[in-house]
Amino acid sequence: MSPRANLAQARDDLAAAGARIEETYYEWAGQLAREAASDAFRVMEDEVGLSSPPAGEIGTLAERARALVDQAQLPSAVVARAEVLDEALDPALEPDFDPGLARREGGSEDYLTEEDAREAREAATAIVDACRDRLEQA
Repeated sequence: MSPRANLAQARDDLAAAGARIEETYYEWAGQLAREAASDAFRVMEDEVGLSSPPAGEIGTLAERARALVDQAQLPSAVVARAEVLDEALDPALEPDFDPGLARREGGSEDYLTEEDAREAREAATAIVDACRDRLEQA
């Protein structure tokens, strides 16, 4: 896929995330937002010759953002946006997280709230926009 096609896919993922929020599928919305940001970073990594995580893996978005701020001259604000996505959306970063246990103890099935999902989508949108803008400047 071309860089523009990959960014179009990222935009489609953001639209799908918005639809999932409206349907109250907050985790799904969050993961779609995170995937959109990862796709945008992959475009920029390809543009500047940085290695990307293997297909199907996202890696730590904040680490990838820091490298792209240095190598691709993305605005430094993308690091904070990537941190939002890493902290809120990757249960693997929270070793004690167990959604099954939360449900068994009367908690919500959702580990993301609507606010979390909306914040994730906003963060991902800012990342995709920054990558698109940088690509258009090249």
